[in-house]
Amino acid sequence: MKKLNLIPIVLVCVIVSAHVYGTDLRTKFENYKIEKINDLYVGNEAHEVWTVKYGTGENPVTIVKCNSENKCEYIVRSKFFAVSYANSDKGFGARVAKGSLNNVPQSINNAVINANQMKNQQTISPQLVDNEKALNLIASYLPDLINANYKQVLN
Repeated sequence: MKKLNLIPIVLVCVIVSAHVYGTDLRTKFENYKIEKINDLYVGNEAHEVWTVKYGTGENPVTIVKCNSENKCEYIVRSKFFAVSYANSDKGFGARVAKGSLNNVPQSINNAVINANQMKNQQTISPQLVDNEKALNLIASYLPDLINANYKQVLN
């Protein structure tokens, strides 16, 4: 009797896992390359700049590091979105890029960025992270922040 009750549960688990892993959305963005941009003037507030390419994508995402008194921000930009990852003694996580840091119209940014994932990524790490870890966390978590129907903006 107990075996019959377990069969539907196992069947549902197999179907769900096959669907999640069969979509290939997650594995598509696991390979990325981070390159530092040298000799580029980006203004007084910016300190360092990198690009992130996913796979063979031709449109890299730009990451600009800006330091302030008690924190640093990594502004992640493309033509279609802008988001900030704050790094302070309170932790590391995603924020909405505000003011002059956001060079994308809010309506476009809102369409591309997944609001639920933005909430989920508010605290990726509860403590301050070093530069290398911050860049790798951004490159790893950014694809999840983009709505499914806009994933092509990372290619």
